[in-house]
Amino acid sequence: MDEIIRILDENLIYYRHEKLCDEINIYVCNKESSGICPYCGTKSEKTHSTYNKKYLSLNIGKVKIRVILINRKLFCFNERCNHLTFAQNVDKKHDFIIRTEKFAEEFKKLCRNNILLQDCCSYRT
Repeated sequence: MDEIIRILDENLIYYRHEKLCDEINIYVCNKESSGICPYCGTKSEKTHSTYNKKYLSLNIGKVKIRVILINRKLFCFNERCNHLTFAQNVDKKHDFIIRTEKFAEEFKKLCRNNILLQDCCSYRT
């Protein structure tokens, strides 16, 4: 699954997935544990909290696939900065549409070859 996620962005790593009827939620996170405060430019590695953010949603046949980013909120320790926390930034690449199409093709192959996912995807893709 890691290889398929890296098609979307090489900075994302697979965390887990869940199957719900005709839906598959794939949870990913940024492999970088640090971030740069967009307000002052200070680097931080201290996590304040995490939250889920929709990164990608697409249909493959009758199955809805969601890629959900577990995003970090980090502390900013710069005393001159007006912000105590900031969200770790994950930019979508300029060729995101091409990457999404490649992801869909590779996910279809995975569904055909992976017994864990066949009950959701089999013969519907």
